[in-house]
Amino acid sequence: VMAEQSGGHEIYADQLPIIGSMFATSTRNLYPNPLVYVGAGQMKFTQPWDIDGWPEHDVYHETRPFTWHERYWVGVEPRADYSERMRIIGRIDSDSNSIDLQTHGVRAGYVLLHPSMVDFENELTLIVNGEELFRGRFEVDYELMLDLIRDRGDRGRIFFAKVPFTTNRDEEFGPLNFFEE
Repeated sequence: VMAEQSGGHEIYADQLPIIGSMFATSTRNLYPNPLVYVGAGQMKFTQPWDIDGWPEHDVYHETRPFTWHERYWVGVEPRADYSERMRIIGRIDSDSNSIDLQTHGVRAGYVLLHPSMVDFENELTLIVNGEELFRGRFEVDYELMLDLIRDRGDRGRIFFAKVPFTTNRDEEFGPLNFFEE
């Protein structure tokens, strides 16, 4: 629901109960399954806004650039040589403790892990474009956990481990049909 009122970009007092009610009754799903990621461009906001007539905004800081190379539990490495949209469709299979990714245009990326997604006590299998790229166990990475909190400022969005992957596929890998199953 969107409410428009004259006066600019404000949160108006009459809307606060509605906003509060929405947050009180809604929860975030940090581990959607299946997951879809689509991204393109440099994937990093590297300078303050410079738009004639707009006030000076202090939203950028060189030590903490805004990035959009992640979607929930997957991330991609930006590619300056690639102008199309990069895509990942991922699925977590809790029965086999595996994660299956289908990609397009992605050369390198990572999967972030949380105990709500996979069983850390058993081997995890990571399959990318039909190829098994990893099989093994992970320990909790406390340094990663702290880095994510520091970078994101979100203590509710913590991941316990990170699995990097590489692939050399620019073309589509098979039908992206996780939603048809």
